[in-house]
Amino acid sequence: MSKGFLLFLVSFLLSGCANGFSKYYNGATAEQIRAVPGATPCQTPVVAALPGDDAGEIKRKLFEEGYNVIGYSHFTSGMGENSDHALAQGKKLGACLVLYGARHSHTSSGAVPIITPTTSTTTHSGSISGAGAPIGYSGTSTTYGSTTTMMPYSVNVYEYLAVYAVKTRPGPVGVLLEEIPDDVKRRLDSRQGALVTAVRRDGNAYRANIFAGDILLTLNDEPISATGPAPAFRQGSNTLRVLREDKILSKEIEIQ
Repeated sequence: MSKGFLLFLVSFLLSGCANGFSKYYNGATAEQIRAVPGATPCQTPVVAALPGDDAGEIKRKLFEEGYNVIGYSHFTSGMGENSDHALAQGKKLGACLVLYGARHSHTSSGAVPIITPTTSTTTHSGSISGAGAPIGYSGTSTTYGSTTTMMPYSVNVYEYLAVYAVKTRPGPVGVLLEEIPDDVKRRLDSRQGALVTAVRRDGNAYRANIFAGDILLTLNDEPISATGPAPAFRQGSNTLRVLREDKILSKEIEIQ
């Protein structure tokens, strides 16, 4: 057995799959993605380098550019995966963008037993004396066995991550919201409000000069909460009360 084949075998055992990006995918299926209102699946995704590994920051950056995350693949492997494998999974999903990253995790070392069959042949001859003249004989016997050799190996194992996203139509406002911090709730003496963490560049909030870090307080005098039901926008002009650096601002959002 060649050393190259041995390393391939060890790598395969360490990874356990031909395409880890498919085996370790978590997220929506292609059918579910096609059923999402406003989602636009793509036939050929764009592959780009993963900007860091902070999931929240990646989601915010993608949202700003009009993408929604549909799933991800995360695993370790010694098989030498690459961005083409991530692209193949992205095509299966109908993703428009695949963010790909890989970094060295560790080196796996050890030894694999290599068993080699062995045979040995023994020749037997002689004579047998009896009542008459001696009778000669000869023949062979075969003994089967094996020898075991420990073959050392060393395989570099990498951590792989791919994030898949599709283009979506902007919502009425185009903001990504989170619950406001507790210290701000105490300062406002209210549990209402929602923190803007990202603003979509082609959305109404972007055109109304709403920025990440703003806190949305009310919409048309109805309280806004990041955890509760969102107040409904109406056709035409809508008024948002926004807290920015201890100043209350009024922003008009026009819904067509």
